Amino acid sequence: MKQVVFNILKKALKELKVKISAIELWNVISVPPTTDMGDFAFPCFFLSETLKEDPHEIALRIRETIGEPNATDFEDIQVSGPYVNFILNRKSMAREVVWGAITWKKKYGKGGLGKGKKTMVEFPSPNTNKPLTLGHLRNMSIGESLSRILEFNGEKVIRANLNNDRGIHICKSMLAYKKWGKEKTPEKKKEKPDHFVGDFYVMFEKKKSKKLEWEAQELLQKWETGDKSTLYLWKLMNDWALEGFAETYKTLGIKHDITFYESKI
Repeated sequence: MKQVVFNILKKALKELKVKISAIELWNVISVPPTTDMGDFAFPCFFLSETLKEDPHEIALRIRETIGEPNATDFEDIQVSGPYVNFILNRKSMAREVVWGAITWKKKYGKGGLGKGKKTMVEFPSPNTNKPLTLGHLRNMSIGESLSRILEFNGEKVIRANLNNDRGIHICKSMLAYKKWGKEKTPEKKKEKPDHFVGDFYVMFEKKKSKKLEWEAQELLQKWETGDKSTLYLWKLMNDWALEGFAETYKTLGIKHDITFYESKI
């Protein structure tokens, strides 16, 4: 619809003998902050110096030159101060959208704007010390939706995931498991693996003390120096978390093309 607004303004400005490039006109057409101000707006401030008129008067002249709008496209075209505001006919637009969707089915709205472009979309990039949350679900929904929209427009999309699998937060889960895990496993508890790991992170937070915080820092230092037993426990719990994540991704129909790990950076 911006193209329709552009064509109307271009014709009106030509009749008023206002010289403006197509690019400048296109760029100055804006979307108001709220719909009660219209769907598209044309500000007349920048024409004031050239025409030596008040912006409001310029807006009135442009509106008069436009004449009666096509009722199929616009409910109204109004002047508000220095703006010419275009209010779309939503009923007509809704009919057009529905008819287009019925006619073109899955091809409706498809274009080639993204042809030849390559985009990486990274999501949800979780921490491996706890299960995926509602926040991750939101990010997965947005990430997958954006990926599909970009692909629909012809872009090559690379779905990426960055696992935050190292650091003090990971060591807190590890320390809690060392102290209170008693060789438990997700299989023995019949619990989803990432939830199993998260239980120990919660346990650490509930029992948190200065001594435990210090021990977690010591465990992180051992990880950084390559202590074998620490690395073994880290890999064991990370694998449990990642296994749980994979189950969730499968349920939601999400597949990543490439996966990164902070521990490898």
